[in-house]
Amino acid sequence: MTDIQPNESAPGGEALALKLSAEVEKNHRLEYALRELREEVVQLGERVEKLTRPPSPYGIVVGRNPDDHFDVLVNGRKLRVSVGGNIDCDTIELGSEVLLNDSMSIVEARHPEHAGDVVTLTKVLEDGIRAIVSFRGDDERVCELSDSLRGANLRSGDLLRLDSRSNLLLERLLQPEVEHLLLEHVPNVTFADIGGLDDQIENFYIRLSRGSGLQGLSSMKIAEKNKEKITIVRPFLSSSKKTLIQIAKKIFTTFIKDPSNTNDRFLRSRIRKLKSNLEKEGLDQTRILKTIDNLNTAKEAIDFYVRYSEKKYIQTKLNNKIQIDLKLFQEQPSEISYRVIASLIKKKSKKDYPPRAKGILNLMNSVQKKGFKRVTLGGFVFSLSGKKIIMTKENRNNKEI
Repeated sequence: MTDIQPNESAPGGEALALKLSAEVEKNHRLEYALRELREEVVQLGERVEKLTRPPSPYGIVVGRNPDDHFDVLVNGRKLRVSVGGNIDCDTIELGSEVLLNDSMSIVEARHPEHAGDVVTLTKVLEDGIRAIVSFRGDDERVCELSDSLRGANLRSGDLLRLDSRSNLLLERLLQPEVEHLLLEHVPNVTFADIGGLDDQIENFYIRLSRGSGLQGLSSMKIAEKNKEKITIVRPFLSSSKKTLIQIAKKIFTTFIKDPSNTNDRFLRSRIRKLKSNLEKEGLDQTRILKTIDNLNTAKEAIDFYVRYSEKKYIQTKLNNKIQIDLKLFQEQPSEISYRVIASLIKKKSKKDYPPRAKGILNLMNSVQKKGFKRVTLGGFVFSLSGKKIIMTKENRNNKEI
């Protein structure tokens, strides 16, 4: 097509040429504006498409199939999905977090989440892909090992991270070594001093059968000082036997089982066999521990009044003679008086236990009788001086009741 050129030599040709040139320039500007507008419309369309696109779901890989399809857990539903063309199937592991498109195909694979529940490994099952773990006390669950944990040197007691949604064990958590927990100096403490949850319950039944009072039926403390001013800490006092066994397997290669634990000659063994029947009658672990807790609360209240009475009724003189006001036996309940005397003798004699109850009750009855002169008890002499009881150390010639 041949462009029409205006004849400028013709009349009015120059004006026509200028007018035509202006129109051409105008057309170029309109063409440029339309092209820009078309690009903006395309961009707006893409933005609208992104804004109106439904959200892409995330899932957790829980299985691999031979045809390179994966089993993915999405919102509690287990789906078999394919993999997008740009994804390497070898990079997808059990526990991996994957992004799915509208067609439910994997378009992106990520590492597993860094958060989860912490559980304790009990043992790896024979198939090597499952393990028994404990959590929330003594509850146990069978879980599947992720690819990173299969074949790993897992030991009983290891801390593992569990994804509770997929029931997959994802990671072994590092623990500080136990060597820093060992003492350089081992105090003279027996295993009976350490205690445990099952021991507390068994001790309750044993002392109940012997008619023990509040002191005997209440449990041991988590931490207390002995006569040598050494603080005894019982970190496993609230741990069950099952937990203690797991800890022993974790720290020690071997440990000894006491054969007397199953010998019916011992009261503790017989009580252990009765516990299941007692639990059926409602005396289960929870209720026994609640009873022990109530007894401890009552014991704390009594201990408070014992300390108060010690300050009010007892004085220590310069010659190491101890004066006990007779009002202790007149104004205070007999239980408080009894505990004050027992505590006083135990502290001054620096022994682990006070004298037997029979001797303390005999002293309390004697000091309130007319004609009382003196009584020996726990290595001390108690004599009357006016309205005071004088407590001094016993000489060898004195005979203790």
